[in-house]
Amino acid sequence: MIPLEIIADQAEQISAWFAGKLPFRLELPNYQDGLGKEKRCHIQGARLVGYKRGLAAYVLYRMGPQYISLLVTRGQWQKRQVAKR
Repeated sequence: MIPLEIIADQAEQISAWFAGKLPFRLELPNYQDGLGKEKRCHIQGARLVGYKRGLAAYVLYRMGPQYISLLVTRGQWQKRQVAKR
């Protein structure tokens, strides 16, 4: 596990921390398992990481004893044209 630059347990805190640090806007969702149920997946923190000559967001989650890493990068969407028959 790599060291985190911010320790926080709220998606809004993590998203705000990344503001201005990435070449794209990152807004992490605040997932809930359902009304009245305890969340099973908890944010632990985040950091900036180098990725393909740029920056990416690394977010660490914990689900029970397991850790889950999320790497968010800036992607490019390509519009494809479909040939008409």
